[in-house]
Amino acid sequence: MDAQGLNLTIFLDALSWGDLDCNSPKIRYARTGLLLSEELPSILQRWWKPPRVPGSPHARFQGATAALDNFATNCFSAIAEKELENLTPLFFSHTGRDVTEDELTSIKISDAVKSVQRLAPSLWKLFHGMAVTQWQKEKNTRKNPNKVSPENIFTIVHSHSC
Repeated sequence: MDAQGLNLTIFLDALSWGDLDCNSPKIRYARTGLLLSEELPSILQRWWKPPRVPGSPHARFQGATAALDNFATNCFSAIAEKELENLTPLFFSHTGRDVTEDELTSIKISDAVKSVQRLAPSLWKLFHGMAVTQWQKEKNTRKNPNKVSPENIFTIVHSHSC
């Protein structure tokens, strides 16, 4: 790299489609190998939160925490927007009027859950992760948090509408 006048930052930028001259078959193969590697998630994890040097009295290095936080927020915002668009047909009244109590209570929760999981998997994972604590995951190994009885939903909806 020194012979080419490159440092690690310039090299990574060029490798990551930042330089049209880095489009040779050998470079494309190496780039694809990195991007599809099993190691990439752990590399990114360590860039986000570098390991602390064992026995060091110093704080953990910041690494790319701020840059990756900002990047992840932007990525998830785009993903969430797309997934919310995917969900629009499920929650849109085609008649142009308010949903009646009969229409609302006729919704099969299990079907709605499956649709949301299929059409908005990232949002489902986020909301599910917020709704179920780590302790609950460990202790309630036989319970399925996706199962909700229609009677409970009707009770919740009815009590809020009164």
